[in-house]
Amino acid sequence: MRRLSGDDEVFDRLIREEDAIPFNLLYLIREDQNALLLTDDVDCIVAQTNEKTPLWLYLAQKPEGMLRRELVELIGERLRCCPTLKVNAQECFAGEVLREAACVSGEALVAGMPVTAYACYRVSDMTVSGRAVTPQKEHCGIAARLQQQMVLDIEGIRMPDADAAEFARNAIGNRSVFLWEAGGEITAMAVIAHRTAQYARINTVVTAPEHRGKGCARMLVGHISRELLAQGVTPMLYADARNPASNRAYRNAGFVPCGEITEFSFRSE
Repeated sequence: MRRLSGDDEVFDRLIREEDAIPFNLLYLIREDQNALLLTDDVDCIVAQTNEKTPLWLYLAQKPEGMLRRELVELIGERLRCCPTLKVNAQECFAGEVLREAACVSGEALVAGMPVTAYACYRVSDMTVSGRAVTPQKEHCGIAARLQQQMVLDIEGIRMPDADAAEFARNAIGNRSVFLWEAGGEITAMAVIAHRTAQYARINTVVTAPEHRGKGCARMLVGHISRELLAQGVTPMLYADARNPASNRAYRNAGFVPCGEITEFSFRSE
């Protein structure tokens, strides 16, 4: 494999159209000048922001021969640098080479959270109760609480108050951060985390526990998606495949599944 720069045409040539949404994070990583970017120019792209962040492994088919050996060696090398390494890939293509890399390294491969990638091409008709607002100074408290709730939902840990407060301060006036206001209360939050000319990734979708089951997140994501589609940009997002409530909300808003990515990790045997 060879190293490549973020503006290399291989990203647009090699990644198949049906894979552009599941592997949307590659387009964010390629913007980082210090990222590790590798390709064989035929079937594979490896992307990692730094040795402590998840490694994304794009494969057009199961790797064989020289490519397989290079990937086993590379993953072993990255695992030695960071024992908590996570690899995001499609099980059908990457599973065998990841298991081999784990075996060679004396580790056990662990399949973690399966993530479904969604895109929205038309927002579903829905009754809307409330409105989207851009965070202002008076929203810092609820924005911090919603951010902490999201981390708790996903990771099962409490985000430090100082970190949540910093997120809230940075959200003030940020037009990529959206709050949903209904009945005079802020009930939900969502963020446009990254966008390209073609896609915009929606992230940090969370509803306050006391307002769940009312469709707040669905209405907010629907509002954001309408704005993006009007700009000629396709909204997309990732959802934990094991969470039926969030997946149902996205589908009800008009999102369609476009593929699944699994987050793999390694455990000492």
